[in-house]
Amino acid sequence: MSTANLMCLKLTASYLPIEIISVKKAMTLLHRKDGETAEILEIYDDKYFNTFKGAIEAPCVVRLKHFIAPAKDLVFYKPFTRKNVFIRDGGKCQYCGKTVTLRSMTYDHVIPKSQKGLTCWQNIVCACLKCNTKKNNRSPEEAGMKVLQKPYAPMIADSYAKGMMNRIKHIPSILSNKKWAQYIYFNVELEQDKI
Repeated sequence: MSTANLMCLKLTASYLPIEIISVKKAMTLLHRKDGETAEILEIYDDKYFNTFKGAIEAPCVVRLKHFIAPAKDLVFYKPFTRKNVFIRDGGKCQYCGKTVTLRSMTYDHVIPKSQKGLTCWQNIVCACLKCNTKKNNRSPEEAGMKVLQKPYAPMIADSYAKGMMNRIKHIPSILSNKKWAQYIYFNVELEQDKI
C-alpha cells in the first residue's frame, strides 16, 4: 500500500508533540545513527514503507530519544498579516473608531516609515482611508490624532509546551488519526466525568 501521503506525529523525548512529518522523513529519523535518534511508538495497520531492505511497517508516531532545545527564534505570536491586524483591532479604525471591512481597511504605520518606523505588530494599526490620508506621513501627535489602542503582538501561547500544542491542534484533520489523540492531549487537563 502506498505511503506517499501518510503523515507521522513526531514527539520530543518527553512525549510532547513537535510537528507532523511525512512517513518518509520519519523513516530517515529512525535510521539515522543506527536507531539512536528516534523510536517508533505507533505503526499504521497494514501499511508498509518500501526500502532497499524490503517492506517495513509505516510509523504513525515517532519519539526522539534525545532532548532537543527549542529553536531560539521560536515565536508564539500570531503571524503578522493584514487579516490578523484586522482581527486584533476588532475591524475598527484605531484613530476614529469607525468599523471598516477587511477590504476597505488600510494599515497605518504609527511611527511613519520616513521616521524609521518598522512594519511590525508594535507599529501597525488598522485605519480607515480617511484617517490614514489625514495622518499622512506624520506621527499621530504631529497630525493631532490619538491611537485608541497601543499596537501589540497577539500571543498564541505563553510557553513552549502550550505553543506546540496550539500549533498541533490547528493542523487540519489532526483529530482524524485516533493513534495520535493520546499523544496530542497528553498534557491537557481532562474534564471531570459527569455522573
